[in-house]
Amino acid sequence: MVNNEWAKDELGDVSLGDSRLNNRFLKIASDLSNRPLEPINKASEDWAHTKAAYRFFQNEKVSTNKILKPHIDQTHKRILNYPFVLGLQDTTVFNYTNHSKTKGLGKIGYGSKEKGATESKGFYLHQTLAVAPNGQPLGLLSSIFWKRDDAEDKNHEDKESGRWSQALLDYQDKNQMRSNILTVADRECDFNEFLFNNYNIDTHFLVRSKINRIINETSLRLHEYIKTQPVQGSLELKVPNKMKSGRTKKKLKKRFRSEDGDYFKDVSLDIQFTKITTRLSPTGHRNAHPFDYQLTVIRLSEKERVLQEGEELLEWILITSLDITSLEEARLMAKFYAMRWTIETFFKTLKSGCNVENCRLEEFHRLKRYVALFSIISWRILWMTFLLRVDPEVECTEFLSDNEWKALFCKIHKTKILPKKIPPVKEAVVWIARLGGFLNRKNDGYPGPSAIWSGWQRLADFTSMWEITAA
Repeated sequence: MVNNEWAKDELGDVSLGDSRLNNRFLKIASDLSNRPLEPINKASEDWAHTKAAYRFFQNEKVSTNKILKPHIDQTHKRILNYPFVLGLQDTTVFNYTNHSKTKGLGKIGYGSKEKGATESKGFYLHQTLAVAPNGQPLGLLSSIFWKRDDAEDKNHEDKESGRWSQALLDYQDKNQMRSNILTVADRECDFNEFLFNNYNIDTHFLVRSKINRIINETSLRLHEYIKTQPVQGSLELKVPNKMKSGRTKKKLKKRFRSEDGDYFKDVSLDIQFTKITTRLSPTGHRNAHPFDYQLTVIRLSEKERVLQEGEELLEWILITSLDITSLEEARLMAKFYAMRWTIETFFKTLKSGCNVENCRLEEFHRLKRYVALFSIISWRILWMTFLLRVDPEVECTEFLSDNEWKALFCKIHKTKILPKKIPPVKEAVVWIARLGGFLNRKNDGYPGPSAIWSGWQRLADFTSMWEITAA
């Protein structure tokens, strides 16, 4: 079957307790990755394979940890090729409110603020994506599924905050300090427990500040103090354009629409940075006592300009355990934090590109297994997307089988004559994107995941026909 090689390479070490179950898993992974937009019955070859896939996701011997383990092991091998990597942590929610027959879901809020609005149901997923310094997604480091049984519990945020620390401890324990992983996260991750765990296991983080902390250097709090520091330089950066007005978003669509299908803008940022010391009082640790913790604070603020309706000037206040001593290092931290958007793109690929919220397996644990597998498939789509940007000259056999690139070449060029040399990534990825609707005009930039996942599905069909005619 088409494209089974990647499944064997990436997931071949899977251990589900039964060799037949292992082989079934590899077959399902191959089928679903070939047609990520399709439901199980359309992605499978026939009714027998469809029924086998349903039984696989129903099997209680199959856990999300067992599904993800071979991929996570491969991710840790890949990160050894870099002096350090970024561990991007974030949470997403899966909404299955319209699946009335699905059992075991939790509460995720309400579909509307109006009285009597329908209660929304689904579950949450907290993942850590490893990203190389050049921006290449290397794979998942951790995945934590959970659901809320009582949406009215006022303390649920405190109870769930542990997922950030748990993910950190999980992947650092697996890493065993063989490589440096810099955890990057948004404001939700700024709390004492997470900072303490980084300190305790001697690892580093880069987090957007939420808490206006008391600091030892002055009577001013952290957010006010950093604003008093001198501007030491500037930086041009491409960031998501988060506008408040839907009408304005539509108006500015042509100006800000990026290759990833989101809205981005180029901003000029002033940089201020300084070292501070804060008193850290960890909770939940019996033998831990308050101690002074030295951090570097970096403020990035957009220069004054004329704002469009719904726009706001950007301001990031970042805290890091790294010792930042120069403007170039501060700029590097800003670029690394901007890479946090990669995990947002990953979640978009998982939910929109792979349509996992349309799956009707009708039970929470079945859906978890399904989403776990598609997390790996989504990473692979994202990996192909970024491969074009970071290593365009490598041969396309880096991610395509012989039959796949041959079928792709003949389809795009409408010929039966193959080239003497294997095409490079920079050509093959664009060809796949063209199958998915990418126009490849002069100013279109790089193709994004949406074009890649659509084109990938069509390529699977062309490759199947190529294998039949070439036999």
